[in-house]
Amino acid sequence: MNRVHRSDRPGGRRGGRRSGSRDRAEGRPAQAPSRRPSDAGAAPGTAAPEGPFVHVAFRGGRREACLNPEHLVLRCGDHVLVEAERGYDLGRVTVCEGGDLRRRRKQPVQAIVRLATPEEIERLRALAAEDRTAFETCRERAAHFSLEMKIIDAETQFDRNRITFYFTADRRVDFRELVRDLAGTFRTRIELRQVGARDAARRCDGVGPCGRSLCCTGFLFEFDPVTLKMAKEQNLPLNPAKISGSCGRLMCCLNYEASSYQDARRAAPAPGSRWILDGQLHTVGRFDVGRYRVTLEDARGERRQIGLDAFLEEAQPAPAAEEEAARVHEEETARADGEAARADEEAEQPSPGERRA
Repeated sequence: MNRVHRSDRPGGRRGGRRSGSRDRAEGRPAQAPSRRPSDAGAAPGTAAPEGPFVHVAFRGGRREACLNPEHLVLRCGDHVLVEAERGYDLGRVTVCEGGDLRRRRKQPVQAIVRLATPEEIERLRALAAEDRTAFETCRERAAHFSLEMKIIDAETQFDRNRITFYFTADRRVDFRELVRDLAGTFRTRIELRQVGARDAARRCDGVGPCGRSLCCTGFLFEFDPVTLKMAKEQNLPLNPAKISGSCGRLMCCLNYEASSYQDARRAAPAPGSRWILDGQLHTVGRFDVGRYRVTLEDARGERRQIGLDAFLEEAQPAPAAEEEAARVHEEETARADGEAARADEEAEQPSPGERRA
């Protein structure tokens, strides 16, 4: 879910100054090239250009894949000036050569302009206080208009040409009046963006059940689908409180070893199948995926555990004749047990004469 609403005119007035006249506003980086994002990246609705891409991290855990048309010599940790939709933003390089990342629909590929100066880096740190003030103001105004939405973060673009507010909501919210009010307060372009629970947790940060920082704020760039089937394949308790993260969704780490568990289950014997091991017929019970051990039961009912690798090397599938004989033996044993149980029930019932007495 990603709803976006923008206000291009300060205060929402038709007679407001056009965004193009803000080129000389305070905060515009000096000597920035006039090239626009569409000159270096893909135009909206077209295929994105091929990499390699440079991954740049912005405030609030936002990461984007950018092009390096100037062929700058970059290192991880360098601060760079990046072209934004209407202006410029400043971020930190996390990957110098990587693949493309997911982006919003019709979002152009941004280009790196140049390395940031020490003064610009200091100004970036000062924007954190402005973000906090904008966040508190937006939350107060949303409560004033009685909007059922939760403001989770605010991000001011480096050149102060735009403020983006991120929020979550259970249903569709008409926040047009809020956008006009915020545009009149901050006198800049306002953008409200609705995000899902996972993106909200990424922007808010936190600590997971493992005691470490959330994966989505550290190294997890994209959210891959996580299903309840993964928890079942790993023999985890299907308790939402134990397999859910701080966002209320299934933990992303369930996906880390899912392929290993799936490969192990494909290699393991099917429960109930019969195998010959050490010259005896055994029936496969359960398979412990975490320890890679197979539980076997012989004809006398004795159980044993063996490693999956040793089982695959030593065990042989039972011949059809022996398997059929074992199946017939089990059916006869079950039939005899059923007849004995019915006989015991009839013996315990009183005779008609005893009932009349």
